[in-house]
Amino acid sequence: MLNQDFLNLIYNRMKGAFYILPMSVHQIMCVSKDYVTKNKDAYEAEDDLLDMLFEINSKNKNVEDILSYKIYEYIPDDGCKLFAIKQNI
Repeated sequence: MLNQDFLNLIYNRMKGAFYILPMSVHQIMCVSKDYVTKNKDAYEAEDDLLDMLFEINSKNKNVEDILSYKIYEYIPDDGCKLFAIKQNI
């Protein structure tokens, strides 16, 4: 999805862990984990992100542009991998 240098750049700019939401084959959205978990636990925050991604995908008229119904968390301490959190569909 993204190269390692770019993921590390985002990690450094966000000053920590972040979620990656594939918005289409052309776009992604990165959201700071600290931001989405400020007033709720991680599971609830991840469900909210999945709901948002599902809503965006359901409004997309061009089905070929839908990349995924998964969100990812960037975890640099674990071999710099992307992990799928959940899948809504």
